[in-house]
Amino acid sequence: MKRLRSLGIIVAVLLFIAIGAVLTLFLVKNDQWVSVRFPVASLDFANPLETVEFESPLAVVMLGAFAAGVVLTTLLLVPGWLRRLLEHGREQRFINALEGELTDLRNLPMDSPAPFEDVDDESIAEDDDEDKDARDDDEALLLLGLGEPDKSAGASGSRSRRDA
Repeated sequence: MKRLRSLGIIVAVLLFIAIGAVLTLFLVKNDQWVSVRFPVASLDFANPLETVEFESPLAVVMLGAFAAGVVLTTLLLVPGWLRRLLEHGREQRFINALEGELTDLRNLPMDSPAPFEDVDDESIAEDDDEDKDARDDDEALLLLGLGEPDKSAGASGSRSRRDA
């Protein structure tokens, strides 16, 4: 990620230098004077917009236009930068909260059962019934002397005949 960011900065600097070089060559070749007119608001109700006119070298006008473009572009980009900055902060706080919760869950004592936040009561009851059926089947096999209970089912007892 750092490499990509560094590459982006290098490309931006090289692009800025190239634009500056082209602009400088253009300004050196166009050294004539130009007349510039700006509309200006006035307090005269008959003529609310007056025109201010002045003469200036073309280089100054071009540099002014370029500078105005840079300032305007920066102003237009600021809301997006701020929004991303705020989102990043919000996401970082969320990540920190999740990491804290994970740490708390990892530090739970081993003898207490895990909390069932996302499990409904019906599925717990169904699992308990299946475990009871499996234990009953194992006890019946032991009493008849037909075999040992299936130990592959883990701590909850053996698998029922339906699951086998």
